[in-house]
Amino acid sequence: MPGMDGIELQHRIKQIDKNIVTIIITLCRCRYGHTGLKDGAFDYVTKPIDPDDLSRLIRNAIERGGW
Repeated sequence: MPGMDGIELQHRIKQIDKNIVTIIITLCRCRYGHTGLKDGAFDYVTKPIDPDDLSRLIRNAIERGGW
C-alpha cells in the first residue's frame, strides 16, 4: 500500500472504531502478524492465502464477535 503499511492502516481503523474486527494479511509472521495481534487484530494469515483457511478465520471472528 503506498504511503502506509498494514499496521498503520489498522491503527487508523481502530481510531475510527476500536470494535472493528481486523485480520492482518502478511507475507510472513515475523513482524506484521505478531505486531498486528499485539495492536488488536483478531488474527493474521500469511500469503499465499488458502481460501478455506481464510473462510474459517472469518467465521471464527464473526462467531466470537457476536454478529
